Amino acid sequence: MKALSDPCKPASECPVTAARQFETVGVCILSWNTRASLMRCVGELIHHAGFAPRQLVVVDNASRDSSLQALRERFPEVPVIANRKNLGYSRGNNLGAAHLMARGFRWLLFVNPDVLLGPTAVAAMLDVLIADPTVGCVGGVPIRPGRSSSERAGRNRPALIDKLILYGPLAQLCGRWLETGHILRAREIRDGQSVYAIYGAACMFPAAAFAAIGGFDEEFFLYEEEFVIAERLHACGLRVAVTCATYLHDEAAGTRQIPFRRRIWFLQSEFRFLRKYWRWPLAACAAVAAWRILELAAFSWYYGFRAALAGIRSRAPLRRRDGEPCDAADASPGRS
Repeated sequence: MKALSDPCKPASECPVTAARQFETVGVCILSWNTRASLMRCVGELIHHAGFAPRQLVVVDNASRDSSLQALRERFPEVPVIANRKNLGYSRGNNLGAAHLMARGFRWLLFVNPDVLLGPTAVAAMLDVLIADPTVGCVGGVPIRPGRSSSERAGRNRPALIDKLILYGPLAQLCGRWLETGHILRAREIRDGQSVYAIYGAACMFPAAAFAAIGGFDEEFFLYEEEFVIAERLHACGLRVAVTCATYLHDEAAGTRQIPFRRRIWFLQSEFRFLRKYWRWPLAACAAVAAWRILELAAFSWYYGFRAALAGIRSRAPLRRRDGEPCDAADASPGRS
């Protein structure tokens, strides 16, 4: 993976303040049927990022792929919360956050199991939060293996056309012509820059800010959580920020196993978000939902293809190639 061009500090130059605060960071990993990804994620956090097992908590949403057995065999010291059913993203992460806050962690890092996160990204996120108490959440730049500076880093508030096109299958056909105003690319950002919403595969909160907004909204099973968090933070006078630090992300390792079902979850969450947070009229929300249903019917072949592709990709899990770091800064002092 190529190092990105924008200047960020390598791990060796991270401020002493962030280094001293590192032990007060607690990490929540929410997992559902992602055994292989989960093992790599936890291993990377402990062996590469430098977290102690006690700083982590894995929340398992009733996986059926022996995830917990593998985790307990390989990382027996990592705390586990085993749910009897799939509680979804918000409830699952809130359980993990409660566990971490009860143990006194000042900073909460939420990491998807399909993420490989190195020390530079962690330090960069922590540095932004320490430097500015008005920041309630910070995220980095998710990098797909083999990609580089064109990666998406943050989001401005979407217009209606952005919401309809960029968050559906039509994005594959014409998204690049529409995303300029909504999507912020890695080359366009600077550390600590305010955005409407981040990409939430790896994000960090001050524990106090997370508690102040009531955590993740448990009315949302899955999807729209970055927008929900943005609205909740903004309502409390806090802002969302990005850092140019990068991390590897094998996107949707869990939910790509069920492309049709996850699309229904998205439709439900989008309707609830538009109604609850943007306060759209019921008729407008219903019109968007109708569009999504027509979209789902018209592109059923697309979701079938995604299901087949998921089966193939599950045999080729995320891994760092020889010499490819989790943090781009580990490869070059010029960029993280």
